[in-house]
Amino acid sequence: MSLSTILDSLVGIFFPKRELERIIYRQHSSQIKERYLDAGRLDRTTKPWDTKPQAGDEPDLGQIRRSRSRAWHLFRNNQYISKAVRTIVSEVVGTGLIPNPLAVNPNGTENTELRKRIRKLWKIWNKSPSYHGLPGQGGCGWSYLCAQALREVVLSGEVLCRKLILSEEEARTQHRLSRFVVELIESERLAEDYSFSSASRASQSSRANGTVEGNVEGKIVFRGIEYSDTGQRLAYWIRDYHPNDLRIGLNIFNLRRIPASEIIHLYIPDRPSQNRGITWLAPVLLQARDVSDYQQNELMASAVAACVALAITRLPSATPFGLATPTSGDVLDVDGNRISRLQPGLALSLNPGESISGFNPLRPVDGVEDFSNHLVRGVATGLPAIKASSLTGDYRRSSFSSERSAENDIWREVNLLQDWFACNFCQPLYEALLEVELMEVYDFANPEVVANITDAIWSGPVPKSINPEDDQAASVLSIQSGTSSRQIEAAKSGYDWKMLLEHEKEYEDARAKLGLKPKTLQALPEPDESEPDESAKSSKPNGKPNGQRFSTLLEI
Repeated sequence: MSLSTILDSLVGIFFPKRELERIIYRQHSSQIKERYLDAGRLDRTTKPWDTKPQAGDEPDLGQIRRSRSRAWHLFRNNQYISKAVRTIVSEVVGTGLIPNPLAVNPNGTENTELRKRIRKLWKIWNKSPSYHGLPGQGGCGWSYLCAQALREVVLSGEVLCRKLILSEEEARTQHRLSRFVVELIESERLAEDYSFSSASRASQSSRANGTVEGNVEGKIVFRGIEYSDTGQRLAYWIRDYHPNDLRIGLNIFNLRRIPASEIIHLYIPDRPSQNRGITWLAPVLLQARDVSDYQQNELMASAVAACVALAITRLPSATPFGLATPTSGDVLDVDGNRISRLQPGLALSLNPGESISGFNPLRPVDGVEDFSNHLVRGVATGLPAIKASSLTGDYRRSSFSSERSAENDIWREVNLLQDWFACNFCQPLYEALLEVELMEVYDFANPEVVANITDAIWSGPVPKSINPEDDQAASVLSIQSGTSSRQIEAAKSGYDWKMLLEHEKEYEDARAKLGLKPKTLQALPEPDESEPDESAKSSKPNGKPNGQRFSTLLEI
């Protein structure tokens, strides 16, 4: 008997009403404590789910490494994961995000000449930005550099990008027009097992197997990243080569201290205290493997079932089934087992004491496709910017409205990822390029000057319309009603409106040079507020007048 129960009994001897009140209030209090937050309740059903509070970084380094290697393994061996990663890359960066320079003069007016120069610089640089060489010689262009960086982030959780400036001699030898190059560094090269809070606690394994270039005394390093006392990043400790590099003779344990100013650490921090990235495939790795295992098991079961057609039962003294001496071929298989041959339309005459029973393997199973698609849809749900139908490749059950709704949903995520990628990868490289190429003209030590020169808007892939006529008609109506503009509508299509005007002028100049009459653009027509003619509506599909809306768009 508990102490509270004893006290209640004693109080009840003299004050029965008070005893009842104590019991009632205690029950209410117990219910409040028990039902305050069911999600955090710990009982026999939730005890196995006893989690511990964690900081932003996963405490188990082994789990991080295994999840990273498993992600790459599935990317190379699982068709759904490969498709998912390729889809994310193509929708977020496509052929590379492109800057629209917004350089202004000190008084805030548009600096047209500088914008043209920046566009030219960018066009030259993005042909060969890679430190590893020119395209076709170990390097790549800007579009694939973006794709490679994002792919590393999706699969490994992070990637490092080092900004380098070649000497004039190196640039001339490598036939480069710009001295600024970038080097992508895999996350495995970051010395994540190299952590200490002072020189005396430095990792002995790293020192024993290689050299450490840089002063480590009195520094704080956690998983290869060096911090100041206030938490600011000072440097990265990076291996010269990948730990599993197959080239013989490389010292893969050598560490170099690279200042943080030279490194772009590209990852998405889910929590403010997170310092390293985790593969985006972490929520779906196990289920993606289950999909592969399930399909493989079904194929194996079908193969096993196809090996048996009939089962023959005979008495010990019965004559062997089939021909005693075949007219051609062997009567034994490669393992020495007797075989009996069946042919289509064959009528069997059983020997005395023999009986035949059929074998029904129930293969193929009718529910395999639905269950496999169910698992694949779960994989798509756990990844950003992915439609389930994109992974399954099955659009048979999709409707126009469902596909359009799915497109609207994923492109909200795509736009968010594009903004993150442009701010954290593209813009820093853009600013570094301008500093290298324009430092002799502008004072990049002045933040105001840098802001005026390096401001830009980044554009990338946009959703392709699955109903272009209606979408363009909606754009026309939006412009007419004042809720949008040609600039906004051009951006929705992935184009710079000034570039469109320049192309139009180039087209008209070419017509004039050939002696052709100029083809001027027509203004948007005023909206027709009169009642539509019923006969015109009925004579055209869906009541649309003779392609009028589409022809109007072509004239804009």
